[in-house]
Amino acid sequence: MSEMTSVVSIALVMALTAGGAVAATSVEKAVALRQSGYKETGKSFKAINDELKKDAPRTKLIAAEAKKVHGFSLAIPKWFPKGSGPESGLKTRAKSDIWAEPAKFAEATKAFQVESQKLRVAARKGDVEAIKLQVKATGGSCGGCHKPFRAEEK
Repeated sequence: MSEMTSVVSIALVMALTAGGAVAATSVEKAVALRQSGYKETGKSFKAINDELKKDAPRTKLIAAEAKKVHGFSLAIPKWFPKGSGPESGLKTRAKSDIWAEPAKFAEATKAFQVESQKLRVAARKGDVEAIKLQVKATGGSCGGCHKPFRAEEK
C-alpha cells in the first residue's frame, strides 16, 4: 500500500467512525451547496439581464433561466441546516439571525419564491416589458434576505 493510500484510508476510517467528523462534513457540504446555489442564481439573473439589454431578447432563453431561478428559490430552505452558520467556523456570510428568527427568514424566502414564480410565468408568456418589470421585482425580493440575513463581504 502506498503512503498516499494509507493516509486516505486512515482519513476515511476516522471520518466514518468519528461522529463529529461526519457531522462537520455534512455542514461543509451544506455551506458549499448554498454558496454554489447562490452563484448559479446570480448567473441566471445575469443571463436574463444581459438578454434584456439586447434589441431582440430571446425569451426562450430568459424562460429557461427564470425556471432555474425559481428552482433555486425553492431549494433555499434546505440550504440552511442548523449548525451551518458562523458557529461552524466555515467561511459563510450567513448571519446567525437566520436561525434566531426562523419565521422572518421563512417569510423573506417565501417572498423570493413568489416573485421568482411570477418571473417564470412572465418569461413563459414572452412579454419582454412584463419580464423587465418582474425581473426588478424579483431582484428586489432578494434584498428581503440579503439585508437582514447576509453579512457584508470582508
